[in-house]
Amino acid sequence: MHFRIFICITVVIISLTGRNLHSQPETYPYLAPGAQPLKDTIKLLDSLYSYFWRTNIGYWVNEDLDLFYYDNNTDLIKLNRKHWDESYGYFWYDDSRVLYTLKNSLRIEELKQEYELIAQKWNNYTLFTFVYDDQGKRTEWKWQRWSPDISDWVNFRLNQYLFDSADKQIQSISLTWDPESSGWLFSQKIETLYNSTGNDSIILTSYWKSSDSAWLNLSKKTSLYDLSGNLVNELMQVWDDGSEKWIPSSNSLSLYDNDHHILETVYQHWNVNQSGWENKTRTEYIYNELGLISYAVNSLWNPPDSVWENTSRNIYSYDLEGDQVDYVLQNRTQDQKWENSLRKQFVYKKVLSIPEVMTADCISCRWETISSSARSISCIGLKDNATYLFSLYSMQGSHISSQVISGNQPIRIRGEIPAGIYLMTIASKDHPVHQEKVFIP
Repeated sequence: MHFRIFICITVVIISLTGRNLHSQPETYPYLAPGAQPLKDTIKLLDSLYSYFWRTNIGYWVNEDLDLFYYDNNTDLIKLNRKHWDESYGYFWYDDSRVLYTLKNSLRIEELKQEYELIAQKWNNYTLFTFVYDDQGKRTEWKWQRWSPDISDWVNFRLNQYLFDSADKQIQSISLTWDPESSGWLFSQKIETLYNSTGNDSIILTSYWKSSDSAWLNLSKKTSLYDLSGNLVNELMQVWDDGSEKWIPSSNSLSLYDNDHHILETVYQHWNVNQSGWENKTRTEYIYNELGLISYAVNSLWNPPDSVWENTSRNIYSYDLEGDQVDYVLQNRTQDQKWENSLRKQFVYKKVLSIPEVMTADCISCRWETISSSARSISCIGLKDNATYLFSLYSMQGSHISSQVISGNQPIRIRGEIPAGIYLMTIASKDHPVHQEKVFIP
């Protein structure tokens, strides 16, 4: 007897694109009620829409569309940006893309390409490569630019990082490429000191003076925290060669509520003539019932009237799970009204996130590759006279194959299946008995 014991849940996310409403349904398979482990999912950012406000006609207009692609381990492997065209027709065209190369889920290469619309081809633009130590800490970052003249990558910048015994970054050295000497030259150094609670307390920035073969002071940032670890003050100072002293430059003061939510940050600038701090800008934060920021209002200090005047505000919206789905920037007009400026909308997709193996009984399974178009799996521990439903899913939740099996009989799956990580489930009529992440070579 054939039976189905999985249901489909459809998630609909609404996206505003100018004058139209678009719904994007996505379907994810789950086993029947009782299969709680299969309901463990994570959300990945699928697409990001960017708009600008066209004041003369009063609606949002498409600008950019970012599309995100992931491998079977849910690691980001490609970001494709499209741009909206209204000159020759209303359509999205390729603008740029970033291709990520990973090793053991660590990003080792980041290639950016730009699309040449007339020639209809991708052209290399920049290349970032990363080096890690045995603990997975990034120790080197190299930036190269593509040269059409020689059809090869040309070195541009190199960053090297040093960590302490607590795995905290304590030093970053930047080097720039010198074509004449064909070598790297020191450029900038950043040293970080930490307090007893592990927060950065002092960040020193210096620059390399080749004539003296020495590092010279450039700036210093000092951070202070309250007893709860909230950042309450950041003081920026610059080095004065004449007096050989640190001179105040900028200052920020932050306030928090009892739940450690930041309420306000005031930015100040040092007035050299008056030897004192002057207010410059302020950002106030307003939260929703979930404790997430719903408004961030920016103001500018008006010295003659000694008042704060609103200049812009950021509006954030979230779904029921607390993930951001909408962002709007509005500017304050001269007649004291809020006017739309730009907008971003986030669309997500759900993927399965389960333990490597979860079983109700002592069941173990072994895969065997018969040919490129046929694979077999044998499971030990199933009841000989029982009937089960075997199902195979991608890690993005797409259903690949299902078949009814009896007891411990071998399961043969036919058809081309790309190499990767998949989810297999075995369920009886009433409940799931086994699920497992499997790697198919």
